[in-house]
Amino acid sequence: MIIDFLPFETTFGRMTLKEFRKKNPVLRYVSSHDQYRQISGVAAAQGEAIINGGYVYDSELLERFSELNPNVFVEPVDAAGFAQTFQDITLEERESTFDLLRAADQVLRTFQCATDIKKFLPIEMPMLYHLSQEGDFLRSVEHSKEIANKMWSDILSNLSDSDSNGINAHLFFNLRNPLIQKLVKLKDGRLLSRAVQMLYIQALLMGHHPLHSKELSLLTEGLSDLIEGCINDHL
Repeated sequence: MIIDFLPFETTFGRMTLKEFRKKNPVLRYVSSHDQYRQISGVAAAQGEAIINGGYVYDSELLERFSELNPNVFVEPVDAAGFAQTFQDITLEERESTFDLLRAADQVLRTFQCATDIKKFLPIEMPMLYHLSQEGDFLRSVEHSKEIANKMWSDILSNLSDSDSNGINAHLFFNLRNPLIQKLVKLKDGRLLSRAVQMLYIQALLMGHHPLHSKELSLLTEGLSDLIEGCINDHL
């Protein structure tokens, strides 16, 4: 079939579907290009082969290929599902990370984001962010509200209020990461909260999510604190 010779972007480089199938019995793919960018580094570090299905028609082609070939299995993947493969932390580690998770939940509750902590590769990645489809829709509505006139802003507010249903995003901290290990030992509550806020903003930027006004304010405040701290260290 022609699709076997079409090139796809994967976590192990660009290859034809035929080449991918030789090594992987299940065609695992991410339907969102931005979400693929987020998890591709983690997947590659853990030896997981995943296709970027975020390009036009790629996901549809894979699903249709499976429908026409009963022996071909496809599996859509997102960050939340992929996080289920991460290593759980021990009970002792859970106790030592209690302050970090408590601070993170308090800080990010207003953004409808829950937190958890796992162990995963690569070590260089401090966190992984997942936004549900509902959350993605609500973020789009919120962004539209900020640039719309009053009438449309009121309409969009009613729409987002009716569709909002609590937590719609998750931030997974990586206990293997040196920065997260330092935050676990940090006893300064204010500094810990600020660090969590900046990691949240970094996760949004890595996922190519436009920042809303509240998040831009967090970024401004965080940078101001950083600059002020550097200045005070040299006075």
